[in-house]
Amino acid sequence: MPKKRKKKPTKWGNLQVDSDLELIFLKHWTMHYPDKKPMTQFTFHPTRKFRFDFCWPMHKIALEVQGYGPGHNSLIGMTQDYDKNMEAMLHNWKIMYITSIHLSPPRIDDTVAVLAKLLKLPPPSQEYIPLSKRGIS
Repeated sequence: MPKKRKKKPTKWGNLQVDSDLELIFLKHWTMHYPDKKPMTQFTFHPTRKFRFDFCWPMHKIALEVQGYGPGHNSLIGMTQDYDKNMEAMLHNWKIMYITSIHLSPPRIDDTVAVLAKLLKLPPPSQEYIPLSKRGIS
């Protein structure tokens, strides 16, 4: 059976994301908190290659966007995710897990607000400023 090709990472500004869902989160987050950009694809473990989708290392808070597919839903994929979670907890990280539903229009503002609270940031402004007016496409 041929090996499944991994999707090529997407660059947005100087940040890199691995999925369309990650890009949705990143654009929405930076709309509200342009000065609090996360690190992306951050390797947090000293010897293993565990990475977080997004993290704020000074706070030891990470955000993982859980896709839906064979990787995360297989026993092996779930076990790898749980191994990573256990190692992160041993290194005092807090991890927030979200899915595509958390990134949908009725929920994304709540998702950003919860993460902001974890990071001890002020609540996101309710005023929507289009990305094009911020010079972001």
